[in-house]
Amino acid sequence: MIRWSRKREQAKNRGQKKAGLALELLEDRTVPTVPGLTVAAGYDVTPFAVSPSGTSQPDSIAVDASNIYVGYQNGVAKDGSDGKSSTIVQYNIAGGVVQTFSVLGHNDGLKVDPTTHLLWALQNEDANPNLAVINTTTKAITLYTFDTPLAGGGFDDITFVGGKVFLSESNPANNPNNQPAVVQVTLSGTKATVTTVLLGNATATNAVHGVVGHTELARSRFHDV
Repeated sequence: MIRWSRKREQAKNRGQKKAGLALELLEDRTVPTVPGLTVAAGYDVTPFAVSPSGTSQPDSIAVDASNIYVGYQNGVAKDGSDGKSSTIVQYNIAGGVVQTFSVLGHNDGLKVDPTTHLLWALQNEDANPNLAVINTTTKAITLYTFDTPLAGGGFDDITFVGGKVFLSESNPANNPNNQPAVVQVTLSGTKATVTTVLLGNATATNAVHGVVGHTELARSRFHDV
């Protein structure tokens, strides 16, 4: 993992130091070098953190206050069929490892519930999905299973809105997808139950041009706003 810092121009005729605007970028490496990386003028690149021994393929990142969580996929099959596990690493803001968690399957989806501060980790986006909800304080992990998604495949991303939780489906059996692309999930016992919010071929209006048409949501991701 590397930190990309944008240096502000030094204030004229003053001895102030340059301030930095830090953006966190992830790089799977164990040495603090970035060979072949071209950096635009006004930017520099410095190491933020390194992958813990035995981990590989960092993918999802979630941030909660001064905690940064990274999901390492470790070469696990995308449908979890090899029975292997991914590693979730909690870093502090200085890039130090606080603790790690092992989750069964191929992690691809990581978010922090803004109300409870529990860490949600989705596994197996191609088939056989599961959800691990991690209490990073007590270290307890609760595993939830899904029924087979109506679209086939699994789930890929998580967002929290107004006290509700939404997931995007991924790897649908049909393309174009005429089955759910976005679902709402509720948890009970060890079961994660979903209800359809948006179909993959839903009718939608282009907000810029006002044109009505059908969406083609073969694979969707959420973007925080």
